[in-house]
Amino acid sequence: MAGTILYTVNEDFLKELENSDLIIAKGQANYETLSEESLPIFFLLKIKCAPIARSIGHSIGTNIVLKSKKFKLKS
Repeated sequence: MAGTILYTVNEDFLKELENSDLIIAKGQANYETLSEESLPIFFLLKIKCAPIARSIGHSIGTNIVLKSKKFKLKS
């Protein structure tokens, strides 16, 4: 599978993610693997398949900038 699969990355990378104020994740594969994470992520992607189009609510071929569903601002 493409995308960033968090249980496969090293501790240093995880620490960087957890301490980030903003993460920009490019590509549909990163949306698929990271969209349910509680991280401050904005996704940049082109919708390439029907399941993702339905999930996001836009047509196949649409370029999207999307905030993660579980986006939390640090206080």
